[in-house]
Amino acid sequence: MTTPQESQSTIVEGADDLVWEPPGPGMWARDPSKQPKPPTGFFKAMVPKTLNDAAREVGARYGLLIDGFQIVDVNGWLYTRPRPLGAPDKAGPPPPRFVMRLLLLLHPGLRARRKAASQALASRLWLQDGREWLDGGRDAFVARLRVFTAEDPRRLSREELRRHITEVVGLLDEGWRIHFRDALGHFLSIGDFARHAGAWTGIAPHEVVNVLVGSSPFSIAPLDHLDRIVEALNKDRDVRQRFLDEELPAEDRLTTLRSASPEAATALDEYLVEYGHRSVSGFDLDDKSIAEMPDALVASIAARLNRPVVNQPEAADWLRPSVPDEHRADYDALKAEAEVLYGVRESDVGPAAEWTWGLVRRAVLVVGELLTKEGALHRPDHIFDAIPEEVDALLRRDPEAPDADVLAERQRRRLNAPADPPLILGDAQDPPSFEWLPGALGRINNAIMLGMSFDGGLGADAVRRNPAETVQLTGVAASRGVYRGPARVVTTPADFGRLVQGDVLVAPMTTPAYNVVLPLLGAVVTDTGGVLSHSAIVAREYQIPAVVATGSATTSIADGSVITVDGDRGVVTIEG
Repeated sequence: MTTPQESQSTIVEGADDLVWEPPGPGMWARDPSKQPKPPTGFFKAMVPKTLNDAAREVGARYGLLIDGFQIVDVNGWLYTRPRPLGAPDKAGPPPPRFVMRLLLLLHPGLRARRKAASQALASRLWLQDGREWLDGGRDAFVARLRVFTAEDPRRLSREELRRHITEVVGLLDEGWRIHFRDALGHFLSIGDFARHAGAWTGIAPHEVVNVLVGSSPFSIAPLDHLDRIVEALNKDRDVRQRFLDEELPAEDRLTTLRSASPEAATALDEYLVEYGHRSVSGFDLDDKSIAEMPDALVASIAARLNRPVVNQPEAADWLRPSVPDEHRADYDALKAEAEVLYGVRESDVGPAAEWTWGLVRRAVLVVGELLTKEGALHRPDHIFDAIPEEVDALLRRDPEAPDADVLAERQRRRLNAPADPPLILGDAQDPPSFEWLPGALGRINNAIMLGMSFDGGLGADAVRRNPAETVQLTGVAASRGVYRGPARVVTTPADFGRLVQGDVLVAPMTTPAYNVVLPLLGAVVTDTGGVLSHSAIVAREYQIPAVVATGSATTSIADGSVITVDGDRGVVTIEG
């Protein structure tokens, strides 16, 4: 449910008193977990269209009652509104249910979605899509990524570089479509399982998700690669000790690692091929890959050298005994399906979204460096605010391409955009209810809505003080358990080196880059998220307590302060 905010326009102080008008009727939302900073021009030109096309395609296949999204730039930030199928583009409540029932019979688009939902439910289409990725699609996609990774953009001619960029941008578009498709299948399957299991047992649906612990092996997959490095490094005690010398620059420590043995050098190279070009701090061109962040890479390897013991997820199904006998067969079938889809987003986000972005960044940055040397740009990173067609035009020396001053001004405006814009523009609204929809149409749309509600956003940002002057933050209980320890506020992977065994990670959000340090931690606290966010899924895989969606953990908790994380109640107590 959306927290009600000021209706219609909002004024943000300190940003030239900008007025934040909704770009159209209805409610427009900004997702802080996916958009923590103003997006680049390249991102805004490409991603909204990709996501909109993907939503339309998957919506038509699954029988969803949305016809894509409207995504609009407001003062440098993107705001989104779903486009209901067949609905007029105006504000106001939905028509009466008898009118909607009549439309389901008469409106061609709604009739087609009703038929698609029945077919999707009968064939378990989302399970087919998930298995298509897991049973071969992922390996084929990674093989294509490896080909582009091996092609060094700096060694290409101008024409070859144009071709390379066109192809990696195409792969990025394809990867995001896969990720969106699999995300909807993930939400649908888990939402359907949680909805039914909750009704059968009386357990809150968001609590039902905890029974899926252990079903996301890709959450901890990077550890296998890092452990090969660690195994080779541990064979030479002196080299290992030099590698752990924090007085040495990160580049020197990596050189030391390579000198340990041919096996160590090979293991590091294999890791860098598989993970080195993945964007680790976000999904935009100005987000660096781990290969560009040697301090973060060294910290990740050092974290594995500590070899902390990782608790294995519970094998027993604690929920099944509460399911009535007559529903157990259905429970088992839905749970088996949810176990397949539970980890599918974790399996595709790395190659389909992060790796593709990293390759596009690498190639576009080469263009920026080339153009800067030629005097066509003031700085290489100014290229990030060119749209894809403009990057190509600049490479072709098209006189109509934007000049250095134009791109510099675009970046200046982006970097000076207000840092904390409203989450909602327009009238705040509760998510629509599809309880009244008939048959498969209702089941699929309700499952999607419930699953998406688990993904989260910002929490209530509630702060309470008790008589002992302790402060409590409330959020979403994401992973069970209670832990008390020192807080370590980490805003980017570059800060990994400050983490030590037993710390509580406090972060705006986490990405797969954080997986390698999670075994060190006693607990996790984030500003954003939900029970199906990356932070929550990975914390459950490691069996460490987590509270997400606190709203302000990174600003309310001082680095080094002692905190207690109650992953059962969704409460963080700050002791000072």
